[in-house]
Amino acid sequence: YLDKRDGKTRCGARFHTVSTPILTELHTLFYPDGKKHLSQQVVASISEPVTLAVLIGDDGSWQGGIQIASKQFSFEENENLANRLNLVFSFHCEVRTQAYREKHYHFLRIPAQDIPAVRSLCVPYLPQSLHYKLGGEAYIPRYVGKVMYICESAGSE
Repeated sequence: YLDKRDGKTRCGARFHTVSTPILTELHTLFYPDGKKHLSQQVVASISEPVTLAVLIGDDGSWQGGIQIASKQFSFEENENLANRLNLVFSFHCEVRTQAYREKHYHFLRIPAQDIPAVRSLCVPYLPQSLHYKLGGEAYIPRYVGKVMYICESAGSE
C-alpha cells in the first residue's frame, strides 16, 4: 500500500472489526469520560461467584494470598470494591498501596484465611490453567499469631 504520510510503498495488512452494541454499552459504563472508572453501579452488581472468578482470572495473582491488580482505579473505588467483596462473600479483603517509581498503586488483597472460601466459589468458573491464581491445589493456609498464657503463680500474661 502507498503510505500517504511519506509517499513510500509498504507491505502490511490491516483489518477492522465492528463493535457489537453490548460492548459499546460496557465501554460507556467503564469509560464515561474516557478514563476507566469503577462506578457504584458496577460495584453494586457484584453478587455472584462467577464475577469474583472473572476478576481473579483476569487481574489476579498469587502472592501468599490473592492480589487483584486494580491500580487503574482510585483508592476510593478500590475501597468500594473491597467492601463489596467483604459484604457479599464474607472475606477480609483490603486495599494495599505499593510505591513504584515515585507513584503509588493500589491493589486488592484477599488474605490466606479466605483462600478455602475463594477456591470453593471460583473453581467451578475458572479454567484449570488459572487455578494457580488461587494458590494451587496443595496450598493449605497457615495461621500465624501469638499464643498467650496466663502464669498461674503471677496471675499475668
